[in-house]
Amino acid sequence: MPNERQWLQAEQSGQEELAERIFARVVAELPPIEPGTGFVNRTVQRAWQARTRRRHVRCVALIAAALFITIAAVGSIYELTALAMGLVVRGTLVFSHGLVCLLTSAGEGARWWWIAARIGAAVRDTIAAPSAAASVAAAEMVGLLAIYAFQRLLGADLDRHKKR
Repeated sequence: MPNERQWLQAEQSGQEELAERIFARVVAELPPIEPGTGFVNRTVQRAWQARTRRRHVRCVALIAAALFITIAAVGSIYELTALAMGLVVRGTLVFSHGLVCLLTSAGEGARWWWIAARIGAAVRDTIAAPSAAASVAAAEMVGLLAIYAFQRLLGADLDRHKKR
């Protein structure tokens, strides 16, 4: 039966294979360690106590959070009631003014479209008249004659400059 001294001597002398075999036998001969019943009972009791304590702490934390949220909600409702009513009143006022403006704008827009339609009809009637067509044709002829005369004058002037 090898002991710890033989293993240490083999290790120090550099005989590694022998040291490993002796070490394996030394470890194999160690007596098994089994916990006693008192140790097991105490460990189980502490585990159950810790579990119970965690459950109580969690329950108290949930109750505290629920109370805090309830108190905050009631306080907010109490403090913000006047503000909420003011917002509702202002919202209703803005909505009613917007509706009135929209209806008024629609009426004004319809009136402006009516005016634009009347002006368009008057222009159409004026342009479609035979005298208007003759006037436009006469203005075009006068413009064409002016362009022709201008070209003739410039042509004569350019010829003079080329001869110099």
